Amino acid sequence: MLFCVFFEFARVPLFVLVGVWGHEERRRGAVTFFIYTLAGSVLAFLGLVTIVLWNAAHIGSITFDIDLLTAGLAQHPLPMDAEGGYLQWLVFLALMVGFAVKVPIFPLHTWLPLAHVEAPTGGSVDLAGVLLKIGIYGFLRFSLPMLPDATALAAPWLFALGAFGIVYGALVALVQQDLKRLIAYSSVSHMGYVVMGLFALEPVAIEGANLQLINHGLSSAGLFALVGMLYERFHTRSIANLGGVAAKAPWLTALFVLFTFSSIGLPGLNGFVGEFMILAGSFQRAWTGVAVGLEQQYLVLAVMGVVGVVLGAWYMLWAVERVFFGAS
Repeated sequence: MLFCVFFEFARVPLFVLVGVWGHEERRRGAVTFFIYTLAGSVLAFLGLVTIVLWNAAHIGSITFDIDLLTAGLAQHPLPMDAEGGYLQWLVFLALMVGFAVKVPIFPLHTWLPLAHVEAPTGGSVDLAGVLLKIGIYGFLRFSLPMLPDATALAAPWLFALGAFGIVYGALVALVQQDLKRLIAYSSVSHMGYVVMGLFALEPVAIEGANLQLINHGLSSAGLFALVGMLYERFHTRSIANLGGVAAKAPWLTALFVLFTFSSIGLPGLNGFVGEFMILAGSFQRAWTGVAVGLEQQYLVLAVMGVVGVVLGAWYMLWAVERVFFGAS
């Protein structure tokens, strides 16, 4: 119940931050964010209520304790056949939509760039550092342990969505002219790695996904904070209108370069470890752990994750070059 309450309540302060203290299109950004996350939360809530009621029907009492529910569903799992109405699959889909909107998983990501761009600096930091992690936490605590059969069935599709999200987010970031929007799309790409690692269903990849949640929360939140500092000084986020910042703000430049290196996974910094574990687990799954006939597809998707690393370095370093070391 506490998870449900705070899963819902997290929307309220961010809605106020974006809608009251945001930029020109703050109301549109706040309403889009609210509608998307509300629709997903309703489905997730219905799925969790179904789990509680199913467990209560078999043990004779209602409990909301996550560990007890997990143990109960291990003894009497939700049905995955036509006789049971594919109930486990339906509950998994409801939870998946609710959690996927929060992550957000491509293609349910469209609220995120708008909310990030219109949010004040503190709102963007909260979005990147906290809100995007709640959906992955939901997958880890509910979908994977309580609905294992449906998770195994859906894993190839979610693994693919993670890989496509990596490349899509990177390609869209590459053409952005607004520095804050560029970092927003980089978040879509980076959360694709987390989804990919989680649904590789390999221990090393799942551990890497957990670590990458922390890494992304530090690096992206730091980049959004630094973009806010740039905006306060120069009153623009346009990459074309910025240039030569390094000569005017050397310490700001040094910090931005450090967080950029962390974001693109430079060896020696935090982003490298999580991405390496995710990619290692993804290739391990492709080579040794998938059904016959899926090896090639998994291998292509794992290679897409490697391509995303290259694209991430491209758009971030190109942005740093133009903003900090280009012509003023």
